[in-house]
Amino acid sequence: MRATTDSNVKDVDSAHPLMQAARQRAKDSLDDFLKMASHPPPGARGFVLKVALQDAGKIENIWVGALERRTRKKMFVTVSETFAGRLANTPLRLPGRKKGDRISFSRSDIRDWSYVAPDGRMVGNATACVIFALESPAAVEQAMRSFGLDCGWTKSITAASN
Repeated sequence: MRATTDSNVKDVDSAHPLMQAARQRAKDSLDDFLKMASHPPPGARGFVLKVALQDAGKIENIWVGALERRTRKKMFVTVSETFAGRLANTPLRLPGRKKGDRISFSRSDIRDWSYVAPDGRMVGNATACVIFALESPAAVEQAMRSFGLDCGWTKSITAASN
């Protein structure tokens, strides 16, 4: 893991076992997230997707909010699916893009998802768990206490890779 020029942004190699596990967790639960986002329970908020945004050969994983999902069906089968939303912050590596820009993307670009549950817990955000796990076991425990994140899954992978 290395810090970028913005101390709040951390780069983790996409081939790292924890990052691969986080992306798989997000992928496996994406349909449930999308259903929840389309019909949120009272008090749930902050529905965002982390998307791999590409421009001129550069890739940045960035949160996207104000989500829209479009599906086209033929005989009850989805034949195409596209997404759109607004950048939740300004990309560091993609000049000309800024917070609030509207983008379109596909399911294959989605890396993670997150929202805030009615009780204030952060749900999803498996990629944040990776960053905490690479810092220290104490950082994982703090994230679980402070944000309500479910990062316990990182412990078995961290133990196996050491």
